[in-house]
Amino acid sequence: RKSRLERWVEGRNVLVVMPDGGRGFYVDAAEGFAYGNAIGRELPELIARTFRTAPGRASIAGLSMGGYGAFRIALAD
Repeated sequence: RKSRLERWVEGRNVLVVMPDGGRGFYVDAAEGFAYGNAIGRELPELIARTFRTAPGRASIAGLSMGGYGAFRIALAD
């Protein structure tokens, strides 16, 4: 909520989802939360079931740790 993102997407046919990866680096923890699976697999499936999205029209991005997570998830597939 502390960025211009809402203004940038206003009036456009776009869906923005911003998950919190905690301090998990978007990696499944050996003992703890499976951030990689939750954000890289479960979240896209939930979005596809919940919203009318075009198949194959998803993007992932992030800043700092989120950027690392985005690359990690993209390269894993």
